[in-house]
Amino acid sequence: MAAYFWDTSALAKYYHREKGSVFVKTLLETASYKHFISEATLIEMLSVTAAKVRSETDTLVKSDFYMFRKVFQQDVKEQTLLVVKLDPQVITSAQKLIAKPA
Repeated sequence: MAAYFWDTSALAKYYHREKGSVFVKTLLETASYKHFISEATLIEMLSVTAAKVRSETDTLVKSDFYMFRKVFQQDVKEQTLLVVKLDPQVITSAQKLIAKPA
């Protein structure tokens, strides 16, 4: 079974159509895959969408923001997206991985 760990900017493409949305939707809607997000994504996702509402280009209207938020929260509640808690060991491991050059 494949497992994906979703970065907030990639995951946002599922809820708000933009370049790359079709690919993200295909992955997220494949039933045999598991999808993980960080606990931080719960906050970051709202920040990303609120910023789209506040942008000068009006990329997202307020009513869409509320729908986006509702669907995202439902996906978390139904465990379509599995939340990984950020304990100190996870943070340290992530920092070590990120610090390694390609």
